[in-house]
Amino acid sequence: MRNDETWVELGVRIEVPCDPEAALVTNFLYGDSTASPLTSNFLEFLRDAVDFTVFVLQADERIKQCHERVKARKAEANQELARLERFVGTVAKAIETAEKGAATSPASRCAGRLNELVVSTHKASIEAAKVDLAADLERIDADEAATRQESFDALASMITRHDLHGASAVTRLVLDGGRYVASLSCQASFGLEWVCELGADDANVFASALRIDRIAPQLEIRAPQVSGWITKEVKVRPQKLERFLVRKLSNDGTTLSFELRAESGGENGFDFEIELSTMRLTAVRVGPQGDAANGPFEIHGDDLAALLDLSDKLARAAAAFEKRRLLNATFAGTDFQALPTFIPFVERLVGMMAPVLHVISERSLTQNELVLRRALGNDRREEIFVAKGTLREKYDVLAPALRTIFKPLRLEPETRAKTPPPPAPTNEATPMRAELPASKPPPPPGTQPRPVPIPPLRAPRASAPSFSSIEVKDGQPLAESKPNANGTPPATNAKARESVTSEAKIAASPAPPPAVPAPKPAPANGASGGLSLSSLAAVKNEALAAALKKITMLYKNGRLDDAYPEFSRLFTGPKFATFAVDERRHALELMLVRMKPARSTPEVLEAYRAAVTHLKGLSSGRPEARDHEMLGLAFSVLEDPKSARSAFEKALELERARDAKSERCEVLAKRIEEIAEAR
Repeated sequence: MRNDETWVELGVRIEVPCDPEAALVTNFLYGDSTASPLTSNFLEFLRDAVDFTVFVLQADERIKQCHERVKARKAEANQELARLERFVGTVAKAIETAEKGAATSPASRCAGRLNELVVSTHKASIEAAKVDLAADLERIDADEAATRQESFDALASMITRHDLHGASAVTRLVLDGGRYVASLSCQASFGLEWVCELGADDANVFASALRIDRIAPQLEIRAPQVSGWITKEVKVRPQKLERFLVRKLSNDGTTLSFELRAESGGENGFDFEIELSTMRLTAVRVGPQGDAANGPFEIHGDDLAALLDLSDKLARAAAAFEKRRLLNATFAGTDFQALPTFIPFVERLVGMMAPVLHVISERSLTQNELVLRRALGNDRREEIFVAKGTLREKYDVLAPALRTIFKPLRLEPETRAKTPPPPAPTNEATPMRAELPASKPPPPPGTQPRPVPIPPLRAPRASAPSFSSIEVKDGQPLAESKPNANGTPPATNAKARESVTSEAKIAASPAPPPAVPAPKPAPANGASGGLSLSSLAAVKNEALAAALKKITMLYKNGRLDDAYPEFSRLFTGPKFATFAVDERRHALELMLVRMKPARSTPEVLEAYRAAVTHLKGLSSGRPEARDHEMLGLAFSVLEDPKSARSAFEKALELERARDAKSERCEVLAKRIEEIAEAR
């Protein structure tokens, strides 16, 4: 049992006589001392699960508030712009209808200057409103992302502490670079699937590459082998396994499988699989393609015991791994953090707990309490109970509509009379009882300290064009134009009016990003200064937008080791090439420009290599300077300066043909110069 600053030890071991054989059947007993299928403290899990569900329901309400704030802020912005349009129309009409005299009079010249100011100020005000709206939406997006991350962290806390009742689990170990990457893949009956990273202390045999002679010295089995110099034939011969390495291991509770490979490398080795219920073992010889000895073979009777002993040692060592952190979780096929609402998830979780809870309640000997007993052997037993009212108090903080979600648990006070328990055996003493200690649930969403967000990078505001006058009609601005030669107002132009008033409409996404900036080192914590969820609104494909949003949230929360593998899966997947060219560019720019890797890990390099393939395709079609520039950035991270320089030079050539004085030309020239100096 744990005893740390957050979770305290549960229960007190009480010495009472009990049946030692019953202790071997199950770990936990019901309150009436009958056997139960529970192998873990379900009351402890129930307590923490209620804390968790209350937290995510509060988070769900906070996310809804974020969505409402977005709608309200957009509506407010549109109202303000409508007011701005009316104001500009009134001012422009006043200038038009005022007495000005001749076209060359001071009043007419003043009217022209005022019209210029009206047009430029109008456009500048619209641009400022857009920037302010984008900044507000960015803050709301960050608030929602933080709330979703807190919900994921709350789920991780529960999952790493408890094994969910009835969930299937598969432990996997894979040898990678001299160490084992261990994970636990689980699936619950109510639709939750998750993967945890496992870890073990240095004393575990899997702390480094495991050679068989470390746990089974001089292990030898009879297996098929090709022999003979002239006439090649397969014979069963004794073969030593002591110099083989355990390359993979998998255990799903019903089947244990592991792969042994020669320490010298290659594919020479054996694959074994054991059905744990029957201890039936199957073996397969593995070798180079065309090796006649490859394939299944029968285990000799004398070798079976040695192999089963080896498998038992491997299984025990793998079982000693502990859950370190939650890597990912999905519910009904959707990433947990991206769920539109957490309510269906909570309903399904409550539905999973309810039947177990009902049985515990029925077999508890006191009303309004839930009781479990645990036989410890040697005539010792511990009993744990929790009052139903204690659990009800946890979700009493919720709104009445949300409290009804917990109704299937039947935690309301009972008035029925309990069935008298059967008379206790004469050798059983009245047990002392210990109440389940109170938990310390996480604080409500949004109350935990958060790092101050770094303002996103924004494109510089474009200066408004200068106009001599502006037409108005019915109080609405029309088109920018110059006065006629005779000084009379120009003719009405409805299409021109549309070009001005359309600027007032608030778009769903902010202004397009600026030219690709020079690379800068990433913040130490992996946070991104220029990364914005709102910028993903430009991606219309729902599948791509969801993938990029997930990656963005992983990156903004410092989970780089998870973000870049997601990029790799996206770029190497069959669907990416089918997306629109601009959307592919957006995804590639997200990784190459807006995200800066703090170090070149294998995951980063794999993602960049996958990006190069698509960038070469873009740059060979209808090339743009930014395609070659991103290709150069990718080659820079992949430490290929020759290819990087070639890509930057091609980008500079294309950009000069478009605009020789652009900022991008200066950036590209500087990149080329830096590569030349480094060489």
